[in-house]
Amino acid sequence: YDADGARLRSLAAHAADGAAHVVATRKGSLAVARLTTAADAKTRKKLLKQWKGRVAQAATHPHARLALLRCVDVVDDTVASGKLLSAELGTGAVPAALDVALDPEGAKLLLYVLAGPAATKYFDPADLEVLSEDPAALLVDGAPASKKARDKRRAELKDALSPCLRKLA
Repeated sequence: YDADGARLRSLAAHAADGAAHVVATRKGSLAVARLTTAADAKTRKKLLKQWKGRVAQAATHPHARLALLRCVDVVDDTVASGKLLSAELGTGAVPAALDVALDPEGAKLLLYVLAGPAATKYFDPADLEVLSEDPAALLVDGAPASKKARDKRRAELKDALSPCLRKLA
């Protein structure tokens, strides 16, 4: 993965600005998800910012959901990703989280954040192939692609989403 990872990392840096525009197709979403996995921390944060104002819409889209999910799954800055999710899903008279939770595609975002690998029966095998790569275990240029353990990232995201989801109860 090292040589290909370096090329992917470079491509991710160049493609970050337009990433949100290609996720409407299956291939585009898979490409953005893979680029997000290979990207460095700075590029991942840039990719995360591309979702601002689009989280609920992307979460319920059959293809964009995978790229969004991968982005929040691999960004080490869980404060930023947690704020993005809670701000976007917890707004409105009826929180957007309700629409996301009731949507078959949107529910997958919440299931994956809350249950992690235990929610695999709800995902496509192709989605699972992309989501199964742990960036902390991938080496790019001899260094791990992520510094934070996946379980820790997921726990911090759960904490950030909890107030949003409590509003639904």
